[in-house]
Amino acid sequence: MITFNEQHYNNSCCTLYIADLLNRRIQNWPKNALEGVTGASSNGGEPGSNNASLDRLYGLRVDKETKIVYGVDLMNNRIQRWKHGETEDDTIVGGNGEVNENNQFHHPTDLAFDSNGSLYVNDV
Repeated sequence: MITFNEQHYNNSCCTLYIADLLNRRIQNWPKNALEGVTGASSNGGEPGSNNASLDRLYGLRVDKETKIVYGVDLMNNRIQRWKHGETEDDTIVGGNGEVNENNQFHHPTDLAFDSNGSLYVNDV
């Protein structure tokens, strides 16, 4: 059961991706599916900060060509990436504390990519 949907993303192939905030997972629902598939999750829904864990997944984007999923891990102050078919994610930026330095976030909430592939992060 999805407990709190902070953000969702629908790709051009009719798959719905959902950031399930309180269960700390990404669910994807292919067209006409009767149930969702967990694409990434955090140790049975428990919060954590390693690459197999999440703590409040917010923003979500999916690369249409590569099917790579990008998500904002709010409480770990980082942006995570999940490659199609892999179970662990990797940190592409942040995740090194919560201070107002140029290489750190303070509770990021969303992300976007421009047409050149540059990443933009909304940070509180």
